[in-house]
Amino acid sequence: MPRRFPPAIVCLCVALLLALVACGERASQPSAEPPGEATSTTGIQPVVFEPPAAGQRMLWIDASPVVYVPGGAFIMGQDEDEPSDHSPAHAVTLNPFWIHQAEVTNRMYRTCVEVGVCSEPSQSLWYDDPEYENAPVSGVDWTQAQAYCEWMNGRLPTEAEWELAARGTEADPYPWGEDEPTCDLLNFLDCLIPSVPDSVRSYPLGASEYNLADMAGNVSEWVADWYGEDYYAASPGNNPLGPSNGEDKVVRGSSYLSPVEDTLIVLRSSQNPLQSQPSTGFRCVVNSDTPETAPMCSMLSYEPTWDPMAVTPESQPQPTPGNLTYMYFICGDPLTVVVDADFAVNTMPWASIWVVSSPPGLEPYCGFPPGNKIACGDPHGMLSPGQTVTITWCGTPYYHQSAAPSCPNLYEYNQATGVCEYNPGYGGGQCNGGIIVEGYGCLYPPDDGQCPAGYYSAMYNGDAVCVPAGGPPSSDPDHPLATCPEGLIFNEGNLCCEYPADITPMCPAGFTLDAENTVCVEEPFEWCRSITNTVPDCEPTEEPPLHSCSIWTNRTDCTNALCQWVTVAGPGYCQ
Repeated sequence: MPRRFPPAIVCLCVALLLALVACGERASQPSAEPPGEATSTTGIQPVVFEPPAAGQRMLWIDASPVVYVPGGAFIMGQDEDEPSDHSPAHAVTLNPFWIHQAEVTNRMYRTCVEVGVCSEPSQSLWYDDPEYENAPVSGVDWTQAQAYCEWMNGRLPTEAEWELAARGTEADPYPWGEDEPTCDLLNFLDCLIPSVPDSVRSYPLGASEYNLADMAGNVSEWVADWYGEDYYAASPGNNPLGPSNGEDKVVRGSSYLSPVEDTLIVLRSSQNPLQSQPSTGFRCVVNSDTPETAPMCSMLSYEPTWDPMAVTPESQPQPTPGNLTYMYFICGDPLTVVVDADFAVNTMPWASIWVVSSPPGLEPYCGFPPGNKIACGDPHGMLSPGQTVTITWCGTPYYHQSAAPSCPNLYEYNQATGVCEYNPGYGGGQCNGGIIVEGYGCLYPPDDGQCPAGYYSAMYNGDAVCVPAGGPPSSDPDHPLATCPEGLIFNEGNLCCEYPADITPMCPAGFTLDAENTVCVEEPFEWCRSITNTVPDCEPTEEPPLHSCSIWTNRTDCTNALCQWVTVAGPGYCQ
């Protein structure tokens, strides 16, 4: 049974699936007050909560998770021998902030359009394609991106905030560290054929230090700052905001069209704020001074599934599709290609397994013999000595979904309507199971580790409680009891916000709508591993020297004539 919040707290609930608030102009700089510290109001002493852990997630009011970046000092930019707009490297200190874990999706942006706040993208090729509803929205200009962020009570990140979120505190060249970019880490040029945006959060191995997705690849992203080619040389050390004016806005990150050399995190580009590109999208930072917002009257139910991005220091390692360790060839007619793997291909928790290969036109028959191997034959005789062969193993995770749809805290599933309906169950004003906090009233601990949308988990005197991101209730008698985002309707009877009848609530990022069952289900993603080797000369004139066994070795234990000569892709694999 979900825990219940009393009326004083319920009215502070940030809406669970779009309780978005139209806010005013962007603040002159990010707030110096971390989200874990309450703002003092008249007659109320400040209450200090221990700050959230780095990378902690909070479901935000546009049905997308945001993650906590604790701020602090880091090195921004990179020194170069030649003049560069991303040099010199310089120390920057930032305040804490919450930022979207993934880029704003087509589905999320479309809801803003449907309520009349946002305008449709002008340069997107995929906005109206149902197959791309979880791909990042693109083809929006800077003003459109900022309008969406203001609608969900946020703003575009500053350039410094974006780089810290992407690069972390170790000054790594890529979000995942120092390893060279590969197609299982990010979506860049030719990773998909044709090169197109992929669904957000499809590359969990490429996550940043703070568990942000797609900070490299997929689409590049607008940030708040005006562009200055030599700004880094004069940048202030605390919360830099960029030049005070300019002609272009900064665009950060790489995209599905970026060659590998353009995927470095430090690289910068710029664009006229009134122009757009099919490869540019955005994500938002949450405003720290979140106003009070009424909860939603109803929302879509969902099927809880394994979230590949929800990895915390306390969680167990999630299953992965393993690695391909080496490839060798068994000479004969037909030639056989064998790949050894460090995982059991027949027992991995993946719904489908398939193999593709190059060169183009090669259609091998592949099977999975015992011993964690993938064996492929060349029935058409297309392979020849010296030819390069690539074998790729891909899988789609198998999800164990619950038997019944689930609802977030404070909501109950109505089987007749098929949706989750707001039912706070005030409990007679008592704080059963909760903690009384001055200024806040009754705060409850997380339910199964989760807090309602707009609440984050923080420690108060050694106890975990769900804290509203907007801080304590206002003591101003003129402050409205509750507000609704533009385009939604306030229900005075239930004190909650309703969608217009012709608008379907959105699903969280990474979920797709099952229209038949009116439920949000997690969109499957693919995870691939590849290995490449060169076909050997299968008729050597003489046996290779013994010390070369890592390249050639005699298979004397084979009774099949096909097992004559073998080459392997790495040292130490003498068969």
